[in-house]
Amino acid sequence: MAWWRKTTFGGSSSVKAPTGTPAAKPETHAKAGTQEKAPHSDPAQPQTPNAAQQRTARFKTLANKFLGVMGEHMADYHCQDTKGWGAKTAHDGGGINPAKLNDGGHLVQLWPTLVRGRGIDAVWKTTGAAKPYAIIEAKASYDPTKSLKALLGEAGDKTEGASTAATASAGRRGGRSGNKGSGGSSGATDTIRQTNGKVTQMGHGWIQNTRRLGRALGTASAAFGDIRDRGEKVYSRHVLFFSIPQAVAHAEALIKLIAQQSVPTDFHAAHEVTREWGDSAIDKVVDNRAGLEGAARKR
Repeated sequence: MAWWRKTTFGGSSSVKAPTGTPAAKPETHAKAGTQEKAPHSDPAQPQTPNAAQQRTARFKTLANKFLGVMGEHMADYHCQDTKGWGAKTAHDGGGINPAKLNDGGHLVQLWPTLVRGRGIDAVWKTTGAAKPYAIIEAKASYDPTKSLKALLGEAGDKTEGASTAATASAGRRGGRSGNKGSGGSSGATDTIRQTNGKVTQMGHGWIQNTRRLGRALGTASAAFGDIRDRGEKVYSRHVLFFSIPQAVAHAEALIKLIAQQSVPTDFHAAHEVTREWGDSAIDKVVDNRAGLEGAARKR
């Protein structure tokens, strides 16, 4: 290797490393230094879904009827355990909380899944709140970005005691202004209707429709009489939305239960809400759908 040696002026010698890259082995590609692993975003690398993506994919397999029951279950236990309403009953034990005024006080169980149909999801007697009653609407979806506007439905309630044209004009706000004692009537006279003539879910007119309210509470109950006679003065509204990540454990539990696998109740013991909307947000959706503007929107 004498060709690497160079004699300096002082007679000493030094070794200089060769320049360039040594020849590569046949059928290989030479790279200087240590070869790094390809990043996860490298299109040549297989895309392996992470745990969150897998949970989301499983969540999407649940039919709407199961999502509905899951939402109602989580809402009931959220009202009991987080809001602190009533006397606690064991999780999924089939017990009764007397503060839940519909369904005989029975909290919705995750399993067996019993679809309750349309109507008011729950009416609760509150504790330490500004108003004595709370109207609850439970919503569940695998899409956590859903807006309140997208979640709230509509109903084709018939008009009571006034022409459809007058009611559809939507010049008046929200609840009942009278009609005390009209327990057999079919709806509030001052219901604000959407531009298509229907009633927005969780609007005051939708809640105070006496058939709907009567199915939830029973027309002989004190709560029915209070809400019928005093309207929104005695209740607050809450839309409780459950989605990813808060509802993942419940979705997983339901999938297992549907597959006839046993699931301990502590597997889905948390009932944290993804988002909650109250009166002002609900009123905004009602007003927008009714096409109200300016002073007509004021509470």
